[in-house]
Amino acid sequence: MNSKRVVVVGTTGDYIGTLEERAHGRIVFLTDTDERRKWTASGSPEFLEATCSLGDRSAAVNILKHYVEKHGAILEGVACFDCESLRLASLIAREFSLDFPSEEAVLRCRSKFQSKEIWLEQGVGCPQAEMVLSAEQASSFYRKVNRPVVLKPLTGSGSELVFLCRDENACRQAYECIASHVKRHPNQRMFGAESCLDHCLPHQAVTAETFIGGDEYSCDFVLEGGHVDIIRLSKKIPFKSSTFGTILAYEVRAQLPFGLNEKDLSALLAKAATALGLKRTMAMVDLKIEHGKIYLLELTPRPGGDCLPPLIEESSGFDILLAALDFAQGKRLLFPERRTWRPLVGVQIFADRAGTVEKLSAEKALQDPRVVKCHFKREKGHVVNLPPDDYDSRSLGYLIFEPSATADLEKQSMELLNKLHIDIKV
Repeated sequence: MNSKRVVVVGTTGDYIGTLEERAHGRIVFLTDTDERRKWTASGSPEFLEATCSLGDRSAAVNILKHYVEKHGAILEGVACFDCESLRLASLIAREFSLDFPSEEAVLRCRSKFQSKEIWLEQGVGCPQAEMVLSAEQASSFYRKVNRPVVLKPLTGSGSELVFLCRDENACRQAYECIASHVKRHPNQRMFGAESCLDHCLPHQAVTAETFIGGDEYSCDFVLEGGHVDIIRLSKKIPFKSSTFGTILAYEVRAQLPFGLNEKDLSALLAKAATALGLKRTMAMVDLKIEHGKIYLLELTPRPGGDCLPPLIEESSGFDILLAALDFAQGKRLLFPERRTWRPLVGVQIFADRAGTVEKLSAEKALQDPRVVKCHFKREKGHVVNLPPDDYDSRSLGYLIFEPSATADLEKQSMELLNKLHIDIKV
């Protein structure tokens, strides 16, 4: 057995399966017991996994200590792919004297308000933001900025419980919706009081920020020695018929608008990450570009998720999940040149109604010459609920295609989605 391992903290069953297959014998998984119940596959003879409730961070650290001693494993690095486990990953790194962003830096990144507060102080472009503690404060923020605002949980991930508000009444309604759902949310590691540095009740604290128009992008990057190397730059295609903030598709090998270049973006990301206390990290960032100016929305010390890892691999041959393990072990990464990437689009497959999945088939879509890959992560019997009660169960998988140059990407994405056979019994 290879005794030198990277501990992967708190990831999901699909990632565990992929990582175990590709990084055989390199990992100790620390998995939450609830996630293990949902994912029952067994690993190889060298598969190592400690399971416990990750909500008790001190207990989780101690269980991992005993587990690695029992199996004679030597931890060489820490990797994390899920926002709610980043703080625990930082604590583990400290206990084992390993490299990972500090707890304070992680918490600054996790707070949608504090990160912007720091960026504004440092002259990093981002939306104006306030932490609001009531529906009236939310509507007051709208009156003060006198423009559309976005309300979102103080912590969170993706588009969950994110609302665009164009008047005071919408602000009040959005605040009440966020507050009530966060209070009873089953994932308190994501939304609970321990998830950020802002000392307040999580179901009361909501981030209000000015809405930035323009196109939205995301990228993965590595920060090391004060310098940023951009791994991936993607343009986001919004899902206009779904809840606000939902992304229909990602276009890799995207180009920045005229007048902007990646050298300047790299310098901005280095400044933004350093301001939050990050020194060495693989991270992802969401940003918008309006009237030729870059506005950062959030920065997280982990690589991007959803369909992005397989999309990156299909486009460039670069396995960002394995690269994250290499980076955790201090290895030097070599990134594929952007000009060599194949122009591809990754489309997210969402259920359009609540109910029980009866059938999922991509047979017709796979006959289209543009389609490179289609993957369903759910199976027959999967129960779908819809936002605002549940944002995760509606995600069914992804489709990757090479677009024809003459047609609109949103139109092509929807056309290919319509070729999927998805039966959901209401």
